[in-house]
Amino acid sequence: MRYWKVIVLAAIVILGIGTYYIQNAFASPDYPEFHLEKVSGDEGVVDGLIFMGSYIDNYKEFGEDVRITPEDTIYQSERSYFDNMTEGFQDSTIKRLQSDYRKFMRGKNESSSSFFEDDKRLIYADTFGKESDEGFKIEMLDKETNETTDFQVEIPENNINYLNVVDVQADEKDVFITTRNFYTHDPNKPETEEGYHVYRINIENGSLIDDEVIFENKTDHSDKGWTELVEVNNDTDIGKEDYFVFRLDHIKEVGEYDEYDDYETYYKTESSDFFAYHFGTNELKELKIPDEGLGADKTAYVHEGAVYFLNKTKSGFELIRYQMDNGELNTTEVPTTLDLYDGNIFIVFHDGKMYIPNSSLEGSTANLFVLDEKTGKLVYEGKMSADRELENVFLDLNELAFE
Repeated sequence: MRYWKVIVLAAIVILGIGTYYIQNAFASPDYPEFHLEKVSGDEGVVDGLIFMGSYIDNYKEFGEDVRITPEDTIYQSERSYFDNMTEGFQDSTIKRLQSDYRKFMRGKNESSSSFFEDDKRLIYADTFGKESDEGFKIEMLDKETNETTDFQVEIPENNINYLNVVDVQADEKDVFITTRNFYTHDPNKPETEEGYHVYRINIENGSLIDDEVIFENKTDHSDKGWTELVEVNNDTDIGKEDYFVFRLDHIKEVGEYDEYDDYETYYKTESSDFFAYHFGTNELKELKIPDEGLGADKTAYVHEGAVYFLNKTKSGFELIRYQMDNGELNTTEVPTTLDLYDGNIFIVFHDGKMYIPNSSLEGSTANLFVLDEKTGKLVYEGKMSADRELENVFLDLNELAFE
């Protein structure tokens, strides 16, 4: 009888797996197949392209993750129990790192913002300590020798309640860890503050060289409004960037009467201030980005010293590039026969191209635009098509991967 616990545990596992497959067998609907249909341009730039997102059927009140490859459409419920346990539909950057550097990636958290990668190194940084604010643990993989070095760095005692790693960069000598810190300066006052810090750590001896407080912001709500910090850098891009870019949103309480003459409160971002911190010079500067047409209601994208915006126009859309070193603002018109939807839209930079997928908030339609990174010219446009007519279905694309 001494093995009864093992027997019970095995029975529970078998029952759980069996229940999973039985539920899927009865609950799985007849899913549509999606494929990318070319409208114009060079199909070679989308070879091996994989879309990830969510599929929501409002009639049947269900939704789940979906992966669309050139060959197939794979829904989460169609994957095996063990595939969903071990992989799921995880961040494509993390999945690539786990495939290429399996041993190094063991025990690491799955946040891309904790990694930095160049041709020679893969670097990981995370916090340690009971309150996650006592220091950093850093591991570095030499890609040429396949050797790993690791060390820990304590940070001085302070009034930090919590800190979160939002970016990791490195040069030949130092690692730069950007964190978002939450703290209380005066324990007798209820409001807390948040701020961005950049910790500079020497690679050779593992010492903390500097703790640069680059921006602080009070988070208390007053006068029916407040300000809020938002990271602009893409956390799935773990390559070298000279700047850490963030914005300060100014949010105000607004209200209006509904159809029953009841007053409802809403919150609106009235304006946004953009800032860029340069790792090499330790300088923080405000970016003079025009408020009109940009800022508060536009998503920004950072790549190789520039901030990018997209604006919808009557003939398509325009690509706006703000160069951070000199403040130069350039606009490129992109004519297209497809819509730039106001739903989920983002930019992925890959192999000298800009991939812009976007989803409609009103249905299953999604489009893809591919631009030349240097010229901003359209080199491909396509739309996501289903193998049947769909109603009240929402396809939300939120990530791209390249085979």
